[in-house]
Amino acid sequence: MKQLTELPTAEQQWQTITHWLGAGSINIFGLPFAGKDTQGAILAQQLNAPVIGGGDIMRSDAAVSAAGREAVNSGGMAPQEEFLQIVTPYLSQERLAGKPLVLSSLGRWDGEQQVIFAAADEAGHPIQAAILLTIGPDTMRDRWQTSQADGSRGDRADDEEHKLDVRMREFADKTQPVLDFYRDKGLLIEVAGMGDVEAVAAAVREQLFARATAQH
Repeated sequence: MKQLTELPTAEQQWQTITHWLGAGSINIFGLPFAGKDTQGAILAQQLNAPVIGGGDIMRSDAAVSAAGREAVNSGGMAPQEEFLQIVTPYLSQERLAGKPLVLSSLGRWDGEQQVIFAAADEAGHPIQAAILLTIGPDTMRDRWQTSQADGSRGDRADDEEHKLDVRMREFADKTQPVLDFYRDKGLLIEVAGMGDVEAVAAAVREQLFARATAQH
């Protein structure tokens, strides 16, 4: 009787993903409230990887101009030249050397993707996958309402309700070409982000494992 092959456990899958990724990086994209921060934190924990978020950097770095900070807080994007000048050097920080990275929508404006992609490679953290967490506008607004009720995202200026439409337009106009860039390189992984956190995390893990094993 032919013995059935045992499926790898989640722990074994993570071990394979970690070996495949090495010091590379994974970039996560999605609409507001798609779960980028949550899934990024899960990836970071499993991979022992720091998280680099362009929005977080532009909201906190003292070198950001008043105009750049205002653009981010209004739900838009900082001037491209300023964004690249401030964010790109983070990838080459000595504290990150030899470590995998989780990038939170780093280079999400059309025209930034090539610079970020090249900078990550030069810094020793080549982008080996880009994850798109897909949700619809209704899910986005439902999650916004939940976050307002429980205060789970703190007091972020770009989370005001009237700015959601701005952020959706920015995503359609300026982020979609970035996703096409990764798709053309064969690096884009699409994961439905409507389920609960654990289900989405499992789907992300499965797709990364499939990618890791396909290249052996």
